[in-house]
Amino acid sequence: MASNNHSAYINQLLKQEHKNFLQTALRKVNQEEAEDTSYQEELQAWDSTLSDGLIND
Repeated sequence: MASNNHSAYINQLLKQEHKNFLQTALRKVNQEEAEDTSYQEELQAWDSTLSDGLIND
């Protein structure tokens, strides 16, 4: 029974560490994206065509 508690604890730590890693990586990518002016300009160009031909209900 004690080994199960150790395994559950270790699994919980690993899941939390994985979550922390993903959050950090996502923040980094979002920051890089926000600072990339050419990418932001490209997004604006695509945003203007996003709803072409679509009718809003």
